[in-house]
Amino acid sequence: MDKTMLKKDLEAVTQTIYYDVEDNLREKTNDPEAVLDFLKQVEELLANNREDSYQLCGILGNLYRILEKPKKAIDYLERALRIANEKHDCEKIAVTLIRLGEALKYNEKHQQAMECFDQAMALIHKNKLDNYLDFALQHKGKCLLELKRYEEAEQYLLKTLKLRKQKEDATLIDSTEQVLKYMKEIL
Repeated sequence: MDKTMLKKDLEAVTQTIYYDVEDNLREKTNDPEAVLDFLKQVEELLANNREDSYQLCGILGNLYRILEKPKKAIDYLERALRIANEKHDCEKIAVTLIRLGEALKYNEKHQQAMECFDQAMALIHKNKLDNYLDFALQHKGKCLLELKRYEEAEQYLLKTLKLRKQKEDATLIDSTEQVLKYMKEIL
């Protein structure tokens, strides 16, 4: 599988992902077989490709989380984090901390997830990586929501919404509005 095919297949797999209203709007797939087939190909590619190992570990970590295999997700994301740390790439470290936090949340390790989100936010602020702040805020807000800390969750989600409106990205705005609507419904 080359990079073009990887991107095309990843886009196809991404189309199977949805937010489960029955499970705190966690990401799931309606075609686990397709995701598993894709993951096997990515794992083969990773075994033969050191150059793109950060990207491949990130893909594997995200998709294993979505397949509800958080321990495998955590393993791959910790590997991605090591690679990002070795290269002293603050942007990749921040992104990976957010992804790792999500995987930890899926593994019911909410406190560790919160620590990852906090580390990511500190790194984002320190290195002026403002493009990622809304993601860290949203994921921390959703984690707080799962912990039933609704007032705090709402504060983070409203900050997220404000930033996403400034970005003028309809998909991201909709994502945050969905979480806020979900929270109002469960209250």
